[in-house]
Amino acid sequence: MYWPTSISQVQNLPQLKPFEEIPECNNHKYDPNPHNDEIITILSNYTNGLPFVILTYRSIYVYDWTHKTPVNIHVRSNDSIDKFGKNESVKLSPNQQTFAVMTDKNHILVYTIQLTNDNEVLVIQSNNGDIYQNGYPITNYQQDDIVYGGVDSKYTEGRNVANQGIVKNFIGSFLNNNDNEVLLKDYSLRLKLVLNVASPIVEYCFINSMELMLINTAPHAFQIIQLNSKKIDTSTDNINFILADKLDWFIDSEINNSSEIVYMDYNYDLDCFLWINEQGDVLLVKHSGTVADIRITAKLVYRASMRDGNKACQVLINHFKNLCYVILETSEILIYKLQHSFSCQLLKIIGKCLPAKKVNNIYLHPHGGSFVVLYQNGWNSYSALGNLNFSTFEYDVQKITNSKSIQFLGANQMILVNNLNEIVSIDLTVCNTGDGFNSLSMKRPLLYDSDKISIFKAYEKEFIEHNHQFNEIANEENNVWLNEMIPVGFRIHNNLIRSCSVSDDGNNVCIVGNHDVVIFSNVTKKWKYLEIIQEEVSFDKVESAIQKCLWWKNFLILGTNDRKRKESKLFVFSERILEPNEGFTVDSIVWSYDFSDTPFDEHFVNFNIDLFNDTFFVFTSQFNCYTWNLKMEVSIQDKIVGDYAALFAENSSLKTIKKQIILQRSVVHQLKSCFNEHDDSVILNFGTILKVSETDLALLSNTDLFYIRKERHGNLATLINSSVEYIYKLSPSLLCLFDGSKLIHYNLSTSTNLLELKPITINTGNDLVINDGIATVNYSGVCLYPITTISNQNTMFGVEVECFNKVKLQLETNRKNYLSDLVDHYILSNIRVKNLEEDSNAINIATVYGKFSVFKNFNFVLEKLMVDYLQKCYDDSNYDKDDEYFMRLYDLIILTGKFYEIVLNCLKKTETQFWPIFFTKSKENPRDVVQKLFKEAENQKLTAHYFIIMLNYEKITSSQISNRGNKTNKKEISNKIGKKDQQLIINVLKKLILSHDFETSFELVRFLKIVDDDMTHKCLGKLKAYLNGSQ
Repeated sequence: MYWPTSISQVQNLPQLKPFEEIPECNNHKYDPNPHNDEIITILSNYTNGLPFVILTYRSIYVYDWTHKTPVNIHVRSNDSIDKFGKNESVKLSPNQQTFAVMTDKNHILVYTIQLTNDNEVLVIQSNNGDIYQNGYPITNYQQDDIVYGGVDSKYTEGRNVANQGIVKNFIGSFLNNNDNEVLLKDYSLRLKLVLNVASPIVEYCFINSMELMLINTAPHAFQIIQLNSKKIDTSTDNINFILADKLDWFIDSEINNSSEIVYMDYNYDLDCFLWINEQGDVLLVKHSGTVADIRITAKLVYRASMRDGNKACQVLINHFKNLCYVILETSEILIYKLQHSFSCQLLKIIGKCLPAKKVNNIYLHPHGGSFVVLYQNGWNSYSALGNLNFSTFEYDVQKITNSKSIQFLGANQMILVNNLNEIVSIDLTVCNTGDGFNSLSMKRPLLYDSDKISIFKAYEKEFIEHNHQFNEIANEENNVWLNEMIPVGFRIHNNLIRSCSVSDDGNNVCIVGNHDVVIFSNVTKKWKYLEIIQEEVSFDKVESAIQKCLWWKNFLILGTNDRKRKESKLFVFSERILEPNEGFTVDSIVWSYDFSDTPFDEHFVNFNIDLFNDTFFVFTSQFNCYTWNLKMEVSIQDKIVGDYAALFAENSSLKTIKKQIILQRSVVHQLKSCFNEHDDSVILNFGTILKVSETDLALLSNTDLFYIRKERHGNLATLINSSVEYIYKLSPSLLCLFDGSKLIHYNLSTSTNLLELKPITINTGNDLVINDGIATVNYSGVCLYPITTISNQNTMFGVEVECFNKVKLQLETNRKNYLSDLVDHYILSNIRVKNLEEDSNAINIATVYGKFSVFKNFNFVLEKLMVDYLQKCYDDSNYDKDDEYFMRLYDLIILTGKFYEIVLNCLKKTETQFWPIFFTKSKENPRDVVQKLFKEAENQKLTAHYFIIMLNYEKITSSQISNRGNKTNKKEISNKIGKKDQQLIINVLKKLILSHDFETSFELVRFLKIVDDDMTHKCLGKLKAYLNGSQ
């Protein structure tokens, strides 16, 4: 999950030397100033560090990924524009080295970039990340043996040291020892070929790195071209096509009805694409076979005629979650589940964003945990299952609001082109819960951006409870994040963060990049790099095999998967690596496990730790779940031994405490039979695995939550929920999951069988309506994304973005107390279950009170529930006709011993037209309450407040009787107060004044003056005479 937090860079297209000054351009004519051309689009490669491109009608610009600096450009001449047409769009091959540009004259221009180039420039950054040198070109060291060894070089062993240059050796050592250096590569751009397509091209895409698929019209056809062929000719086997009109699904009236394609989104990982036809329908199309034998099949996903003719305008496949997004012209977003059977199931509908205009495009985050919808007048960022995390419509950030194209450069970088033709780089703050999450990442979430990490420290804070649904944590004392800068060297050399974890106490951090592993100790305030000796010498950073990290107490656990060597291992490091004078090396490994020793051909996928019983879970590619029980042995040794040891036996400073981790092998859960062996996405998109009971597990993959139960004949997996973004344990008996719209709790204290448990729904702020099992989220603005929960305080923490000026955004952490959701759940459960002994999901009202009354805000929760109840009854006269909910809530309020105080606060928070609903259902009127409080309870303060309620209520009811159907004017209150009431007013005011409750006295008098000013003066006169006489 991510949030935009700052604009880091704004630039325009680079200005080139005048064409007349370039000798190579003398033979062609060019229009001047290509830097002023309108940018059409931007296309990036996400996370592998390769360059991205920017396209104009005649130019393609190549930009360095790290520095976002232009390194190459191809400007087409006027003759080229006249002959081949203007650039319209660009597509990128899966290996991200080939670009295909389509023109408006039905041509495809194929460009390639050269990844190895001698023209490299050394860029050095300061410790603050500022560039202070763009140095000299470096020699072709990859083919120069002299560079690898020189005088006094550590690489000279076994080499001929003769004739080795000192300067080159210096450069080699310099490059290897300074973490603040990075190469800015001058990638070569080459126009490889031009495809002149006779039949009009409707759409096109790469289906692999060297095969381009064209979809044509007149005739309708699919055409596949092999780009690695030396000769492109229709007489060879390098081009093949299939006529769409001969495909059954294409002409079938129930599927496509011969409708022409309008737009498509191809997904390389799943080898399929979503197709929008002219009718506005959406098809899921699967490509298979070879160039010589093309097979294309399709199934209908969405039909416009079934939703009042609302046509689809944009589609996107999320292969990280097996989801499909369909956006309608009405701006509604339909989220589908892409199933292994090559079909789609509608999961959720995201309502129209009210301020938004026409939809322009949709983009997927590199982790797949969120997506961006670009409109004509702004853009929104949603989580994978539809939580609105950020919207430009709620801020006035002019640089980023109106954009033409958006792309991600990585998990924490976004780049867009705004309507001013500016290229804007945006830093994103990412939460580690979204990528390979585990129990620790949910308990101790970590935020990171391009510069720093932020560690969640709310467990060490004491928060003041307020009677508000939301209260912002803004002051320094209540700041829940501890910020620490990431080392510059790590930021430079790692363009991808694979995993990050914070220890249970929040003091230790580990970050795994694609090249380096670093740890941070909050005690020593030091960063350390994992020192790994490279077997092969190279100036280029070697890709690390380490994939995941996890802490157990102060012991670091790393999981590796070296795909080249087919090696997969687990390592546990001693807590000595946290000591200031100890190194972070492989010598500190105290336990390891090699998966090659197992009888299965498997590799490490992910791991997790049950923090409540210290069980270590490891999941592998063969669906095996290995478990270990974790223990720690502590031994104390005397530093002084011998004859003098007894003299210092009581001195703790002369003792050494040694801690040793013990991993005891436990059960291996073999789960391969639980899943379709042909469904690779269970492994590829694996989320986490949890312990439900001694024999049962919960497994999350894609967005599917499976309950794995031990049966007599083996394990059985049951799909519990197909819309889950994450799941983790809040306590030994409480599971928590988030479905993109709400939190769901499973209480395991009554039963460990998830099939028998009723889920507890926790509202996070979304306006959710469920019809026929399909959830619809109506637009209500940005909703906080829950990143963690402290269950013993019934508090969830979420993150939102605040805008301070036109370029500055800042994350704000909000918390929401969800006790009202819990009480509401148990009231409803009590209603549904007639016999409480037969259903463990429900408890009686007295038990509900005993369970939740210990919380300070319990009375406020009852007020809120009553206010919500009265609102629902007012909106729907048939709601709770039998008063079952009301009576249970009424009983709960009575059990507090502060019934009239809670009801008074409730009535003050509602409109006066709601009051008759309450008093009718409670079979009590305000006048009876006033008399009861005055005579029996002798509570003058409450009597005064209810006297005000009484006069308003009686005016409302009398007005409703005399003017049935007319709305009551709240300012119209009777000017006649009876003599009995006047005497009651005097008696109440006497006791209030004598008890020095002047605030309530003033409030009552102020109200009475509005009602009957003359009567009030008479009463005050009598009161004054009484007080003077009593003196």
